[in-house]
Amino acid sequence: MELIRFYTCEGDPAEVALRLVLKAGDQALQVCAPLAILQRLSALLWSQPGFLAHAGPGADAATLQRSRLRLSVEPPCEPTDLLLNIGLDLPVDVPVRRLFELVGSDQREAARGRYRAHVAAGRQPQTVAVRAT
Repeated sequence: MELIRFYTCEGDPAEVALRLVLKAGDQALQVCAPLAILQRLSALLWSQPGFLAHAGPGADAATLQRSRLRLSVEPPCEPTDLLLNIGLDLPVDVPVRRLFELVGSDQREAARGRYRAHVAAGRQPQTVAVRAT
């Protein structure tokens, strides 16, 4: 992994995820999270000016192949350029080039464990504090 960044989040993680997704621009991106957060994020994506097309959880293979933005309750099985994880306990060897971990206030302890695992694997994660608007 080239970059690992932990975003500690105050407020609604779906709103913070929306800002990160919009910042990603045209980059291919997968968002992994529990279903309720993905549904909230999908609703926010539909409400944006200039709707941002995305493949929701459970999308068929053809839709996934066409979509640069994928929402999933599972981590990627094949190499991915950018992964935004919201609260899933991912293995440290998940096949991604850049990993952004969005950590809500109720997920801090689990995220600390993932942070320590990355450090033990010889990586140096960055931390950033963000707020939902």
